[in-house]
Amino acid sequence: MNAVIEQRKVLLEIADLKVHFDIKEGKQWFWQPPKTLKAVDGVTLRLYEGETLGVVGESGCGKSTFARAIIGLVKATDGKVAWLGKDLLGMKADEWREVRSDIQMIFQDPLASLNPRMTIGEIIAEPLRTYHPKLSRQDVRDRVKAMMLKVGLLPNLINRYPHEFSGGAVPAHRYRPGVDPGT
Repeated sequence: MNAVIEQRKVLLEIADLKVHFDIKEGKQWFWQPPKTLKAVDGVTLRLYEGETLGVVGESGCGKSTFARAIIGLVKATDGKVAWLGKDLLGMKADEWREVRSDIQMIFQDPLASLNPRMTIGEIIAEPLRTYHPKLSRQDVRDRVKAMMLKVGLLPNLINRYPHEFSGGAVPAHRYRPGVDPGT
């Protein structure tokens, strides 16, 4: 079985990833070292092509910090993170744009990650405008409508806001607007 796994392409390789934060509790003298919160402490894994990774754990155990460290939103204290062989921890800000278009995080409550002041159409269009800035407004609108149809949303919902998708009749629709249409 291991021989089959080793033949597949490694997409994400994480080795001994650590994210530690210095914390101050109450009064602390200048000569006292700060206490350390070990949010992520020594995670190692490989994600192969065709696999999906789900991270499960108690509230406050470091799941979101782990995800943010992978995509460079939180600075790792130590370890290695490689995407398709590229060292992510050593990347410069301008190099991240290409990588972030390949990696998608889906959090437990996707509605909470959607901007309540943006319509569903604007939310879906945002990555298109970011990663394909030369598209005309009409091309963006056409692609947004096509993506909406692809995930089961009617294009006439394009001007609705995220909170308008709550309720028992359409709970699955709450997850769909956060899907990256950049492909």
